[in-house]
Amino acid sequence: VRWSFPTGQRIVSSPVWYDGAVLFGSDDGNLYSVDAASGRQRWMLATGGPVSSTPAVAGDRVYALSFDGRLYAANASSGELLWKFATEGERRFEARGLHGTRPRTQTFADPFDVYLSSPLVVDGRVYFGSSDGHVYALDAASGALLWKQRTGDVVHASPAHADGRIFVGSWDGKLYALDA
Repeated sequence: VRWSFPTGQRIVSSPVWYDGAVLFGSDDGNLYSVDAASGRQRWMLATGGPVSSTPAVAGDRVYALSFDGRLYAANASSGELLWKFATEGERRFEARGLHGTRPRTQTFADPFDVYLSSPLVVDGRVYFGSSDGHVYALDAASGALLWKQRTGDVVHASPAHADGRIFVGSWDGKLYALDA
């Protein structure tokens, strides 16, 4: 072990590389930039909830979704908040009799649903799913909503892009192909 960096809460976000630093989220509600060589914190951006999505970096910006229901855009070098976009809210998937729990008529939150959709940046747009059942497309520079598409349930899957389409799965058991 060359170094370790404590956040105080679990980390389910995967780290991404940017200019000699690793960027990642933590359940302590922060997005971090840590120097890859020394393990020293470069910056920290506080959000209103756990950051369990893997950040996306495009140019000099980093994007991450928080359980507070907002997508955050920050300067990847300084951590300065550039904008944030509010969805209709994040939540864990829930269902009746989940994983064999009893009574089967009672709704339970899924304790294994710990991830959020990780944003994807393509051609100046940020795409991501939300627990509110939508897939969003935002302008990467301003955070302005370009479109949103309803699915049948929670979207914690991360989108993929190919041939002008966005592909993403939903907890409704369907894979969606959307015109980017």
